[in-house]
Amino acid sequence: TDSVTTINVYITTRFDSSGTIYIGAEVLTYTGVTSTTFTGVTRGASSTTAAAISNDTTVAQFESGGIPTLHLLLIYLLIVIL
Repeated sequence: TDSVTTINVYITTRFDSSGTIYIGAEVLTYTGVTSTTFTGVTRGASSTTAAAISNDTTVAQFESGGIPTLHLLLIYLLIVIL
């Protein structure tokens, strides 16, 4: 749903331990990670609209300063948990 605060993914390797991720047109912030989970997620950051996240959706994180260089091209969302 568009109100989840934890997002499970295949792997979080190379993502920052906290920060901002991009899923579709939505910007999300998070406060922590495990090996397969983003935690403390705030949906709809930067005046974007929170939307449902489908499985097999790309998750991106840009390097500091907003330079559009993807850390990882594809991270598959396995489960979305409240």
